[in-house]
Amino acid sequence: MSNTSINVADIAISPDHYIDGRRQSAIETLEVTCPIDQHVLGQVAAGDSGHVDAAVDAAERAFPTWSALTAAERKPYLDRFADAIGRRAEAFCVVESHDAGVLLSRMRHGVVPRAMQNIRWFAEHALDLMCRRLLGRVAFGKPVAKQGVWEERIADARCRIDQARWLTLHAAWKMD
Repeated sequence: MSNTSINVADIAISPDHYIDGRRQSAIETLEVTCPIDQHVLGQVAAGDSGHVDAAVDAAERAFPTWSALTAAERKPYLDRFADAIGRRAEAFCVVESHDAGVLLSRMRHGVVPRAMQNIRWFAEHALDLMCRRLLGRVAFGKPVAKQGVWEERIADARCRIDQARWLTLHAAWKMD
């Protein structure tokens, strides 16, 4: 991990890769410039085949555990991810505005909020698909979704989703 950071509009950013839960620097770097006025934003780690291999290895190790989770079990992780984006939304907007050359207002009112919405939508959609699949399958003469254990799992997932949604809305209301 390098000891330096890039400063974009007074926001410190690591120039390193994030692989397998930790930062990884590189010997080679790439210069990143702002497309608006071509000023240099900083030097970032240039990935090499070792970085690619490390990232693929990490993904392969994580896949069995992640793929074994149900939609309801994945949803809290995705919601936390969206919440983390929301907590740092202004910083994301400012940095991406400089990095991509997009108007700051477009980042604030379009791109970053849309990213949070997409993550939440996919988490919710996965749960809906699970419910449809369980309703469409029959075992012992009735839909699988209507059997005790699955009704409890679906109800628990729905309660967790609604609880997280209400907590988020309550926090936003208090911030206003």
